[in-house]
Amino acid sequence: MPVAAVPVRLAPLELRMLMELLRRALADQRGQDLVEYTLLGATVAFAGLLAMSTFGTVINTVYTSWETVTDGLWYPQPPAP
Repeated sequence: MPVAAVPVRLAPLELRMLMELLRRALADQRGQDLVEYTLLGATVAFAGLLAMSTFGTVINTVYTSWETVTDGLWYPQPPAP
């Protein structure tokens, strides 16, 4: 059964206290650095993800061809008859 909403009326003192709290919260800049570093980290992570998805196949092709060439150098060739 839904509960009916009861309108809340604030006394002038409570309203002033609430406005003062809101003003102080908006003026406080202590968390600004954290937000900026979080945005920077998200941007770097997004750029890395974009680069890996773009260049992933190219990197895989180069690595596979390099591995094939180096495998041939690692194992000795059979002696000539």
